[in-house]
Amino acid sequence: MRPLFALLAAMCLTAAAPIPAQRVGLHLTIFTMGDHLRVHFHTDQPVYEIAMNDRETEEAVETRMRSVRLRQWRPAGSVWLPYDDRLARRDRLAFQDADVDVYPDDQSIGWGDPMLFPSGGGFVLNSRFLLADRRYFDTTVNYRPRVREIVYVNGAGPAALEQRDFGHEVYLGPVASVSGDPHLRIITGNDVPGWARARVAAQTARSVAFFQSKMGALPWPPTLIMAALPAPLEKSPPRMSGRATPGGVLTFRFFGDTSLSDTEAGRADLEHIASHEVFHFWDAFVGKPRDREAGMWLFEGSADYAALLARRELGQLEGPRWYRELDRPLASCRALLGNRGLTELEGDERHQAAYPCGMVIQWVADMAVRHATRAPSGFFYVWQTLLAKARAQGGYYQTADFRSALAAIDPAALATVDLLFRSDSGDRWARLRRQMESYGVQTAPAPQGENVAYYSLFQHLVQADCANAASFHVTQGAGGFLLALDRPVCRHFGASTDVRAVEGHSLSLDIYGAYSAMTQKCASSLPVGVTLGSGEQLQLPCAVPMSPLAPSQVDFAVVAMP
Repeated sequence: MRPLFALLAAMCLTAAAPIPAQRVGLHLTIFTMGDHLRVHFHTDQPVYEIAMNDRETEEAVETRMRSVRLRQWRPAGSVWLPYDDRLARRDRLAFQDADVDVYPDDQSIGWGDPMLFPSGGGFVLNSRFLLADRRYFDTTVNYRPRVREIVYVNGAGPAALEQRDFGHEVYLGPVASVSGDPHLRIITGNDVPGWARARVAAQTARSVAFFQSKMGALPWPPTLIMAALPAPLEKSPPRMSGRATPGGVLTFRFFGDTSLSDTEAGRADLEHIASHEVFHFWDAFVGKPRDREAGMWLFEGSADYAALLARRELGQLEGPRWYRELDRPLASCRALLGNRGLTELEGDERHQAAYPCGMVIQWVADMAVRHATRAPSGFFYVWQTLLAKARAQGGYYQTADFRSALAAIDPAALATVDLLFRSDSGDRWARLRRQMESYGVQTAPAPQGENVAYYSLFQHLVQADCANAASFHVTQGAGGFLLALDRPVCRHFGASTDVRAVEGHSLSLDIYGAYSAMTQKCASSLPVGVTLGSGEQLQLPCAVPMSPLAPSQVDFAVVAMP
């Protein structure tokens, strides 16, 4: 329904008024009210309704926000109709002022929600949630902190957000909840596990420092916000999510009973997500992607590759672990693409492929530039070029800028990147492999898939510990794998056992290293060291030789890089 406006307050309010030529100013003032926020609406002239459904916003985003508003928005007072995408009086009279109580989202739809959540004794609000229909309203927001409260927006407050600034995440709550230093402000709830708070804060601070040394200082002091929230209404809800928003705000949310544990795999997940999101401060906000949807592979793949570089710099990826982290996106990109090119994918498939295939593209660019220029990091050279382009283009870069930067250095590298965008004629990965080897990358045939390695490894563990030929199945858990046995007769394993590592190799992070180490022990009839989720260390005798994993017919693995 289109909003109807009164031209003048003195006009007869029983007649429908024409829509004015100019949009109406809408001013929102926000206060804390204990367990929720109160939003006061004021318009510059009388209106019959205020429509919040913004037709200019991406439909999927607006659909999520609409669902949250219907559940969590409650007009204050009996004169208002129940909220349904619009604010209107029951008597249909015009108005200029209204109050709405806005509650934190009780159940997120997906990892991208909620739009309002508690943290640090206050509230974190995505200001995009409050933007009214831009066809009819020019919206501004003012925050009114109470005594001993603070508004934290881009490192400053209180402040008014103009329409162009919507999309920021804003904290409104106790001053005492903001900790850290001028280089990184931290807001967090006590319900976030202490080890996770410390790990994310340390990784964020170190990643900011590392990327600033390569990309230049951020224009705003970054802020880290952490919160524990109900699990989203997804079939396979994530354990956590990180999100960078304009102005240098990184929110880290832990969902439901995450079963997240202080393990090698759990720490690696936190570290990677934190470093990935921190790089978005540069590749999504210092410079903004103009063709965001079609070019998702550029900024998401770049953030993933940058996270690997940061983790290696910080000593978290050493030796085989570093190369294994490159092998995974290679295998994932091959599996997701099949014989298709990136430009042929749509919807969820495009989104899924953007990360691993985008990382492969950045790896190609990194090696190509390093080979051509002898620079220590081709990746950061390319991104410095892109951000310089953005500064000259109103703050935006586009995929064409990446292509031209790469072509100027090595046209063969651009041709290699294009292999991922075109349909595969049957030699895509062989050609990519030859090109990478020309840059000094050493490769080898990749072993068979991880599922084959998991099954064979656990089959030998069961044989080593169990007297009978027990049937089993394995599911991935938090930091390890849950081994479930049918009627076991074992010395150590029970009906259900959490196995974390073999010979010191994490099964979640380095299954091939675990398989190789166990192969060597079994070949010499030596005990195999097994670490359980409880921390208990087992020594299982193994006298049955293990077969080496056969190489894949099409994949290749990275062995060394210059």
